[in-house]
Amino acid sequence: AVVSTQSGHYVREAEEKKLEKAEQFLEEDAMMFDEFLKENDKNSVEAIKQAEQETKAKMEKVSEIKKIQAQITALKSEISKNEDQLKEYQTYKKFLEDLTPPEWKTEREKRRTARRAERKKEKSTDCDSALIPLL
Repeated sequence: AVVSTQSGHYVREAEEKKLEKAEQFLEEDAMMFDEFLKENDKNSVEAIKQAEQETKAKMEKVSEIKKIQAQITALKSEISKNEDQLKEYQTYKKFLEDLTPPEWKTEREKRRTARRAERKKEKSTDCDSALIPLL
């Protein structure tokens, strides 16, 4: 009877040790799971922050694109208006040229040619006078 009590005692001790080890493993698993959850929460918060920053940057780019597109539209409108005005002025110019007597046109061309020759002569004189001090 002593042997069976002693062996029962060993069995009970072995069972208690197994139970303690199992509790220890459970506690370690619980701690590791808590750590995993904390890390997961931290990663989620960082991912949300990054997503918010990227969304903000995208919205700023979209806004900038819209502003530039509005500028482009305004410039195209201004170009179109100027082209229309140019066509109108060209029509007036042709009308006035058709009314102008040929003698006046000839006289005007002579004056232009004379002015060009005079300017060319002045430029060559200016160049010559600029070269003289170098000699």
